[in-house]
Amino acid sequence: QLPGNPNQPRQLSIFNLQGQPVNPITQIYTGNSQTIQVQLPPQTPPGLYLLALTTPQKVYTAKVVLK
Repeated sequence: QLPGNPNQPRQLSIFNLQGQPVNPITQIYTGNSQTIQVQLPPQTPPGLYLLALTTPQKVYTAKVVLK
C-alpha cells in the first residue's frame, strides 16, 4: 500500500536504460488497489527498464524486465 491519500494522483513513467521515456507519463489513481497495469507500445523491445512511480510524498523506482 502506498502512503498518502489513495485518491491523489500518482505519475507512472517507464524509461529505457538510456533514460528515454518508453511510455508517456501517465496520471493514475490507485485507490485501494495494489496492482497497476501498463500498456506499452507493441514495438517495445525486450530488456531492462526503469519504472518510476511518483506520489505526493515520494518517488519509488524499480527495475523491470520485459520478456
